[in-house]
Amino acid sequence: MSDRLRFWSTVVGLIMGLIGLATFLLGGAGSAFRWFNSLGHADLPATYPSETWREAKPEDTAWLVTQWCYPTLGDFRSEFRREGKGLQRRNTSSYPAVDTDWIDVTVYKSNRDLLRVYHHDDATPGAYLRTATSDKLSLYENERRTNDGGEISDTHQILAMDCNRCTISPDGITYE
Repeated sequence: MSDRLRFWSTVVGLIMGLIGLATFLLGGAGSAFRWFNSLGHADLPATYPSETWREAKPEDTAWLVTQWCYPTLGDFRSEFRREGKGLQRRNTSSYPAVDTDWIDVTVYKSNRDLLRVYHHDDATPGAYLRTATSDKLSLYENERRTNDGGEISDTHQILAMDCNRCTISPDGITYE
C-alpha cells in the first residue's frame, strides 16, 4: 500500500472516530453517564422506572444462606445454600405437602438494596426480598405482577425469620 493511501486511510479513520465520539458526547454528559452506569446492569421485566438491577455478588447474598421460617404460613420453610459458585433454594412444608427439592436461582440486587430471586424452574415464581431488620435475622418476601396494561403491582409482603436464630411458636403467632 502506498504512503499516500495509508495517510488518507488514517485521516478518514480519525475523522470517523471523531464523528462517533462527537455524536456520543452531544447526547450530553447525562447520556454518557447513563451509558457508563448501565454496564453490568440487567434488563429485567416488572421493573419500576426508578429501579436498576445487577447480578448480586456472593457478599450480597451471604446472609440468605440459612433456613427461613414463615410465621403466617404454618410449618412452611425456605432454605438457601451455596452450590459451587451459584445459589440454590428449597421450599418445604408438611401441610400442605410441599418439597420443591433444590432449585438453582439467580439473584439480582437493585439500586435500593432489594433482592430479586429468579428461580430456574417455571413452576416457581420469582421473589423479591428485603431485610426486615438491620441484623438480617428476618426478611420480607413478595412477588410482583404486571397487568395487561403494563402496570406493575407488588403482592403482600410476607415475614420470614431465620429458623436457626429465632423461635416461632407452633401456632405461628409469637416468636423471639
